[in-house]
Amino acid sequence: MISFDEDTAEEAANIESALRSAGTSLKVGDLLIAATARQHGATLVTADKKDFDKQPIHQLLDIDVLDTE
Repeated sequence: MISFDEDTAEEAANIESALRSAGTSLKVGDLLIAATARQHGATLVTADKKDFDKQPIHQLLDIDVLDTE
């Protein structure tokens, strides 16, 4: 299990700021998941196309959005 700490919170704030500048956003829970993955150099794998399949997010994160349809 990966813990959420002050560094992860800072990463979340950085991602939120970058996304806001790009005209998009993530819900708080999704933002915290993204920040945790980015902080630890992990690939975020999700089937949540609606929230994560946006160009600014792909530019910020190592992310794979699965097509489950």
